[in-house]
Amino acid sequence: MHRATEDQDVSDSASRVLAHQGRSTALDVARGLAIVGVVFNHVVDGLIGASLLDEEAGLARANDALYLLRMPALMFLVGLFVPGGVRRHGVTGYLRRRVPLLVYLYVVWQLVEGSIEIATNDLRNGNTDPVDIVEIWLPLAHLWFLPLLAIATVVVVLLRPWRRDRIAVAVLVGLVLVTVLTWGRGTPVLGLRGMSLVGFLAVGAAIGLPRSTRWSAAPWWTWALVGTASTLPFLYLASGDVGPATVLQRMDATSQLQSAVAAACGVVSLLAVARLVSAVPLVRSAVAAAGRVTLPVYLAHVLVVASARIVLDHAGFQQPVAMVLVLVPLGVGVPWVLMSARSTLRLRWMFELPRPLARWTSPR
Repeated sequence: MHRATEDQDVSDSASRVLAHQGRSTALDVARGLAIVGVVFNHVVDGLIGASLLDEEAGLARANDALYLLRMPALMFLVGLFVPGGVRRHGVTGYLRRRVPLLVYLYVVWQLVEGSIEIATNDLRNGNTDPVDIVEIWLPLAHLWFLPLLAIATVVVVLLRPWRRDRIAVAVLVGLVLVTVLTWGRGTPVLGLRGMSLVGFLAVGAAIGLPRSTRWSAAPWWTWALVGTASTLPFLYLASGDVGPATVLQRMDATSQLQSAVAAACGVVSLLAVARLVSAVPLVRSAVAAAGRVTLPVYLAHVLVVASARIVLDHAGFQQPVAMVLVLVPLGVGVPWVLMSARSTLRLRWMFELPRPLARWTSPR
């Protein structure tokens, strides 16, 4: 498997909109599992980068497998909500709500991420330079996802693969084909890295929230069977010559196809696990809470886990499994607290559009 070396929808205003759509708890759990997977990936990456974990260790291998599915899963889950938003606000209104938010957050967090990286260069043996912040067309760290999501959203909204006609079917097939052909390829330039994820956004939009909610209400044993049927091929394919969509690498057509199929199987497996987890009240509540703040967690978790890892390392706390058990909850929990207390802490600017822009983007 190719080594994963890199590495959302919804601000508070978008969250309020989604809350009125009758969203399934299982879908919130699925989003929560996906974002926890993102945090886990970056925690393990940090441990490997700090020479605290061997690349051949079990945790590292699990990390590689998880890299295949967690961003496709996030894109698929975002896509489920797109048709409803377009129906309510229209194409222009929907894009006006989404795209400016993603662009604004990208610029803000490019400055925040870059400034903190520069300030901590000596502590983390980093080499971030002020020029890296100025080169806004080259996203830092995990921030590539924001401009990608903005562009992919525009593409999917304009092409509307959820329509019930032959053109929509052709559009969906075309976007899935783009996903396979661009898997692991591209450029780090703004909005182009990870473009192979557009197919997952399109499939999510084609399915839509009402249908996915009905499916998630199926009996647990149905999802147990579905999960088994998808996990077995995922594990088989993940052990081969495959790699994640978002890591630029040399891959032949066979590896690209196998990687895309593995990711699709992984997304189905995640949905099945989410349905089963949603039947366990205590776990369901915690994971669903994370699923409702996926964007804040995505934005802030890298700085949280990197800072905490440095502190633990200097304190002599270096056992990899123990560090994962500490850092992953911190990577999810601290951003959740920051989002919840953003008004008190005067941090609304880190997660929401300024009021003048917010008024402009609100549907009339």
